[in-house]
Amino acid sequence: MLILLERRVSHLNKTNKSTEVIHTRNSDSTEIKLPTLSLPTFSGVIDEWLTFSDLFQAAVTNNQNLTGAQKLQYLKGVLKGDAQKIVQSLPITDGNFQIAWDLLKERYFHKREILSSLMKNL
Repeated sequence: MLILLERRVSHLNKTNKSTEVIHTRNSDSTEIKLPTLSLPTFSGVIDEWLTFSDLFQAAVTNNQNLTGAQKLQYLKGVLKGDAQKIVQSLPITDGNFQIAWDLLKERYFHKREILSSLMKNL
């Protein structure tokens, strides 16, 4: 009886070791390194607003790990020209990110102007 128990324990130990090896191999092989994404820039060209807005919101605005101040810093860093002028006087604070974003939306999110601009480019 003791011999049967020892064989069973030995068999279980071998099974556990092979399972550990397989598990380790699987976790190593599924690791994928993705390229770093760069943030889009926006200079105030109205027909580029929707693309910029979608990408910026996905990368920054919807990121719950960033404070409002950090989001505003990122936003100011990617704005150029007329768009930059709209928010340049706002200090970097948590509350000012939403103010800056609302100012940009108020200026550039006009469906008729966007559609008109896109139609001209067709």
